[in-house]
Order: sequence, then C-alpha cells, then structure tokens
Amino acid sequence: MAFKISRNSNINKNLPLAKACASDADKYCKDLQWYSGYRNGSVIACLREVKDKLQAGCRKEVFKVQLDAAFDYRADKMLHEACEKDAEALCKGVKNGGGRIQACLRQQRMKLANWDCEYQLFRKELEDADDLRLSVRMFHACLADKQQFCDDVPAGRAMAKQCLEEHRDELSEGCRDEIDSMIERRVRDFRLDSRLKKACERDISNMCAWGGDMATMDTYDSMVMNCLQDFREEIKSESCKAQVHKYVELAAQDIRFDVPLADACYNDRTTLCANVPPGSARVIRCLQSQRVKLSVVCRATLFNEEARFSENIDFQYPMKQACLREMDRYCKDVPHGQARVIRCLQARKSDKEFGKVCRLEVERFERETAKDYRLNYRLYNACKGDIGATCKNACELKEGEICGGKVLACLVENKAAVKSEACRKEVFYLEKMEVNDFRIDMALAEACRGDVDKHCKEVQPGEGRVHKCLRDNSEQLSHACKREEMRMEIKEADNVQLNVGLLRACANERSLFCHSVAPGSARVFRCLAENMASADFGTSCQVSVMRKLRRREANWRLDPPLRQACKADVDRLCSAEDSRRSEDGAVKKCLLASHADLNEDCQRELGRSMHMAFFVWQPKALLTAPCDADIQRLCLSKSKGMEGMPGAVAVCISDIVDQMTQDEPGQAGSGRRLLSDASSKDDDDDDDEQRQQQQV
Repeated sequence: MAFKISRNSNINKNLPLAKACASDADKYCKDLQWYSGYRNGSVIACLREVKDKLQAGCRKEVFKVQLDAAFDYRADKMLHEACEKDAEALCKGVKNGGGRIQACLRQQRMKLANWDCEYQLFRKELEDADDLRLSVRMFHACLADKQQFCDDVPAGRAMAKQCLEEHRDELSEGCRDEIDSMIERRVRDFRLDSRLKKACERDISNMCAWGGDMATMDTYDSMVMNCLQDFREEIKSESCKAQVHKYVELAAQDIRFDVPLADACYNDRTTLCANVPPGSARVIRCLQSQRVKLSVVCRATLFNEEARFSENIDFQYPMKQACLREMDRYCKDVPHGQARVIRCLQARKSDKEFGKVCRLEVERFERETAKDYRLNYRLYNACKGDIGATCKNACELKEGEICGGKVLACLVENKAAVKSEACRKEVFYLEKMEVNDFRIDMALAEACRGDVDKHCKEVQPGEGRVHKCLRDNSEQLSHACKREEMRMEIKEADNVQLNVGLLRACANERSLFCHSVAPGSARVFRCLAENMASADFGTSCQVSVMRKLRRREANWRLDPPLRQACKADVDRLCSAEDSRRSEDGAVKKCLLASHADLNEDCQRELGRSMHMAFFVWQPKALLTAPCDADIQRLCLSKSKGMEGMPGAVAVCISDIVDQMTQDEPGQAGSGRRLLSDASSKDDDDDDDEQRQQQQV
C-alpha cells in the first residue's frame, strides 16, 4: 500500500497514469503550475474532477487511483494532508485501509478542527458517489446482496446503488446500514445523488436559487433538498418529481432522512426516544405520542411534517405496509396523491374482508387528523376559504401547538354557512367519522374520557358502539359527557347517513321503501317509520326505528322537522322546560298544553309527532299515557295482539276519533282532541311528503 500512496502523490510517479493521461492533462489541467502539481497531487485531482470527459484509457487509470484512495485515505494526497491531524485526534486506534478512516471522520464531522478536511471529505465522497466499487465499506457489506438482487446491474453510473436502494427492505443488516448511511448523507446534500442532480437541474435553478457552482455552497448543504421537497408540486420535470417523491417517502419512514425534523428534534429524540430504533416511522411516532413534552421548535417542525405527509399514502409508511393487500383489493386504480388512496381505505374499512391490522392503522390516522384541521389534507384544501370566512377565530394558532379539533368543530356547527360544495362534502365525511368513532370528536372524547373508562371500557371503538354504550348508560353519565352525546345524537337525527346503527339495521328496508328519498332533514327516517307496518319490513330495522321514535318522544330536539318548525314557539312558551334539557318529554308536553297558541307549522309537526307516538304506542309512554285507558277499552280489548303490531293502535284510535262528536270526561279528552287534529294534519303532510318524494 505504501507504494500506491507514494505514486498517487505525483502523476510522474504513476507511469501508467502519466502515459495514458498525457494529452488529457495537457488539455484540461495545463493552467496548473506543474511543479506544484507534481508535488501535491493537484494534477491527479484535476483529472478526477473531469473524469467523465477523459479518454477511455486515461479514465481507466484515474479510476484505479480512485480505488486506491477509496481503500486508504492516504492515497489521496490532498485528503491526507487536510485530514491527517483530525484523523490522529478523532480516529486513534482505527486501522488504515478498508475506507475505515474516511468513515470515522464522516461520523465525527461536527468535531473536525480543520474546515479543509471537511471539504476534502465531501469532495472525495462526491467524486466516488456513482460507483459502488468506490464505496469500499458498502461494496464489501453488500457483495452478497448485489449478487442476489442486482447481479447483472453495472457497479457504475449509480445503477448498482439504486438497485440496492430499491431492495432496501430485503437487504442484509450490514448492507442495509451502509445504504441507510448513504441516504442520510444524500438528504443533506443533493449533489451526492447524481440521478437527482441531473433530473432536477432545471427545477433547482428555477425554484431554489442555486447556480450549480459547488464552490458557492457549503459542504453538506441541505437547502436545495429541502427546497425541492417543500415545493414539489411546482416541479416541472416528471423525473425530478419522482426523485423528490422518493425522498419524501424516505423522510416519512425514517427521521434520519428528514433533515429539518432530525435537526429540530435532536435533543428531544435523545431525551424521550433514545431506545427507539430508527425506521418504520418508529421515532416519529414516539415523538407524536409525547407531543406535549417536546420543545417548541421540535413540536412545530413535527407538525409541519405531519401536515406534509398527510397528502399521500406513500408518506404513511406503517399504514401503507399494513394495507398493501387492501390497497390492491379496493384501491388498485386510485391515484396515490391528494390523499385519495387514504380516503378509499377509510371508505372500505368496515368491509368484512378488510384486514384488522390495516383497519387499526386507518383508524389511527383518522384520530391523528382529528387533532387539527391542517392534518386533514382533503378537508384543509377544500375548506381554506370557508375557514377564513367562518372559523378564523376558532383557534389561536401558536407555533408548534395543535387546535385540538376546534376548527373542525366550528365547521360542523356552522355547516349551513359553508359555501364551497367540496368543503361541505368533507365536513359531512368528518361527521360520518365522528359518529362511527367517538375518538374523532375531540370535544366529546375529552368530555367522556372518564365515562368511557367507567361504563364502556370493554367496548371496541368503531361503528358507533361506544356512542351506543354511553347512551345506554345515559343516567350515569357526567354532565359534560351527556351534553356532548346529546349534541352527537341530534346530529345523527338530522341525517340517516350519520346514524350508523340504523343504517346497518335498515339497509334492505331503505333500498326497498325509500330508495328515491334524498337524505337530510330526517326524510329517510320518516319514510322508514311510515312503512314500518309493511309485511316486508324486517324486525331488526323495525326495532331500531321504534327506539328512535321513542327517543323523539323524550327529547324534542331529536325530531328535526319539529325542532325547525317549533323553535320560536319553544323559546316563547316553553323555554323553562327546554333549559332543563330533560329526557321526560317536558317540552313536547308544554307544546301540547299550548297547542292553540302555536304557529301553524308547529301545530302540524306536533300533530305528526303525536301520530308517530301512537304509531309505536306502548303502555305508560311519555306522551300517550293519558290515552292508555281509552286504548285499552276501545282497541286492545277488541283485538288481541294489536299492541305488537306497529301502527295498529294509531289506526284504531284515528278511526274512533273520527266518529266522536264530543269528549268523554277525564284526562283522555285532551289527548283525543290533539289526535284528531294530528290525523287531519298528518294526512295533508303525507300528501306533501309524497309530492316531495316524487320530485326527488
């Protein structure tokens, strides 16, 4: 090795090199002072810099010199002179050869005393970047892997390295470590990746204000790589866009490949995630789980990266790996960008064939995006204008802090004011997520945390199960949780598509009886209720509808048409009953007592409400109890089994009321008068509803 070190210090000591490169040296390096060049190896350095322009024979000899220097840094005269003292100080005990000294110096780059050493290390790495054989440690660590995965791939022109990178998840541990180390250095300077540099040359010049002169930039300058990733949507070249996409994908997978995040969270990672190995987004998830403990700069950078990664399934590494089968089965032809594949997986996660591991990852993603509207890529982009107009004061944005669902809640509460159709669709999709999984609604999840632990700890979240459990334990809920659950139940009452249990129980009935009825304003639910007595109406759906109707008896706010028609009258006549937020039908009873003072629309809707209460009559019900004696005497005593037939009691009473000319003594009289009114009003309203359905 001593002979090679000596001959590579001066071109005239390396006779094959001098002979093969005489004309090239004269052509490209004639401006050097030859005496100085012979002494310090600058002519050889000059030839290395222009190796792609050299004649074949000269290029071959220069490559031999590069191989020598790659093996032992002392064979590179300029590198040795610049780094000798740093090597003695920082790499004591490290043997020469095998590329070991260079690797040691790179690992301790921040401790180098001589800036020229750092520059020469970078220059050497840049010169050797394209050929696997010049990366000595990688070459030996990956020899078997190259034979297995890339046997026919040339070692040069970055082809072998690219092939190994493409098989990164399949490589042996030693080879994988070397490839990861290469990527870690590349993300800190794009010039170490010749393919990206070539593909992105024009875009870099246009977007990132870099003229291409290496001397104008510091070594390992991540500015250009960060610029390309930040503005990747503006990149013109498709090949450049693909290269940059790859690096964003890597950044989402491993914090070491995300320069802004790695630098901002270095101390946080050391303190909070020291035992978490890199890769598979493990460190990023560790930081997410301890967000409140992070430094401001780490928390802010993490949030920015989360927002960036929310755009594409490719940037959600654990979810993508868990959902490969589901992506192929359900989303094969769906483009990956704009969170389209993610939405596809969300839409199919309840399918029986959908894998559990994938579903858990999708649900985790949904919970993360519920923490801040900016993490929900589709909603954020669809609703920018509406957020600015309607919800700009909903969340005071501070560096590194999340909104905790406040803006999302504002959009839901003010959805009637949302102007963008795309935004309305995204808000509605958010509502569907909330009724499925209580954890998506941040306000409800926080208010009900203790109640869930106490009453529903064993209930698996999803498909509305926890919501049902909480409502089944309504009497035992905390005031805050009860209030939030009521808000959610009111939302479900407005649109059947938000009522998970009813949708599941009544899928066939909706298709059979209400296929032409548009969702919204409780139209589908009313259609189901009116067809409940049909012989083709299933028992499961019938039970679900009757349960909802009885809930309407208890709380007027769960009856959307009544709520809309009677809001002014409730405020005027029954505000005291309403303020109690009771579940005993107090507001409806108040409206019944004030029937003559109600506006016409409210009278009609109250009549319809009473008609449906008789439709699902049971003894001692909240609203129909005053009529129990009449029902028993005039209906049930004459027709056995009537009480088990939906609508039978209502028909019986309506027929009898039509024949009555005066009230009988007792409380039941007022109920019959209202039923008579309800019958006529409801007939008119049924005609209106039929006309609306025909129009739909």
